[in-house]
Amino acid sequence: MRSLSVMAKEVWGNKSAGLYDMGDGVALFEFRTKQQTLGFELVQSVEEAAEIVKEQFDAMVIGHDHENFSYGANLSEAGQALQSGDFGKVKEAVENFQRVAVGLRYQPFPVIGAVSGRCFGGGVEFMMHCDKVVAHHEFYCGLVELGVGLIPAGGGTKELLMRAMDKVNEDEDADPLPYLKDAFKTIGMAKVSDGAPKAKKLGYLRDTDMIVMNRDLLLATAKEQARAMADAGYRPPAEPKIKLMGQTGMSVLEVTLYIMAEAKWASPYDKVLAGKVAEVMTGGDLSEAQEVPESYVLKLERDAILECFQDERTHKRMEHMLKTGKPLRN
Repeated sequence: MRSLSVMAKEVWGNKSAGLYDMGDGVALFEFRTKQQTLGFELVQSVEEAAEIVKEQFDAMVIGHDHENFSYGANLSEAGQALQSGDFGKVKEAVENFQRVAVGLRYQPFPVIGAVSGRCFGGGVEFMMHCDKVVAHHEFYCGLVELGVGLIPAGGGTKELLMRAMDKVNEDEDADPLPYLKDAFKTIGMAKVSDGAPKAKKLGYLRDTDMIVMNRDLLLATAKEQARAMADAGYRPPAEPKIKLMGQTGMSVLEVTLYIMAEAKWASPYDKVLAGKVAEVMTGGDLSEAQEVPESYVLKLERDAILECFQDERTHKRMEHMLKTGKPLRN
């Protein structure tokens, strides 16, 4: 079977990415980087492609024919910027990545993610901000940033928190703290799904996302979903409010963190990093639970990851991962 992206006509492209016409007013955005990592150029390419889609198409699918969806952000680019002492470039990359990933949700057209194989870190954040995801049953995904000394700051921490709080909203009598704790542990323990159904359980996929058994039908199904959303008169959502639990939530997560460290699930630096995740998810020192705009939590994410980038222990983790392909437990 010839794949859709082979048969589709290229509309725009560079070394990192390409935009194709899938027919019926739907465009396909494809990653072309090694291991489908999300580097500076690819992130910029999303914005360029979105401008073309606005003018020429009704919807966009993000997907490709490679075995794995994405191994996340390009670590060696970040490492080079750090080594050169160009912290301004790191800050700019963090801001751009978050703006583009979260911005997928606010495009004036529907964005559908077509995902399969492995999907880590920033790849998960891209996927989580699509309006709908079509996932192959064999899908292994996780927000694994802590392993390289970072926290999810492309909207991933915010999104997992928001999905946890949405579950609480569905049941008015529900206690939010167990949901908050689950979302926190998913990031703090870098949990990876062993298939698409588990990805739903962990909150990486929503109940409204689709799972397909046949990998060959992934892009065609995503295209159908994109067309259907466009035909239904798609409108982007307004910025949501998110409930932060403040000091109450923080004290619960600190106990969870203590247990994780005592059980040796978290190394000393894991504990520091997970503490930053806890602050983002609760608002840290907010005196009481309150609703805040999404942008408030996104700023907490950016501030936290920039602190990570300035820490020697993060540099050691990144170097170790680039050299050995394995996480350093410092």
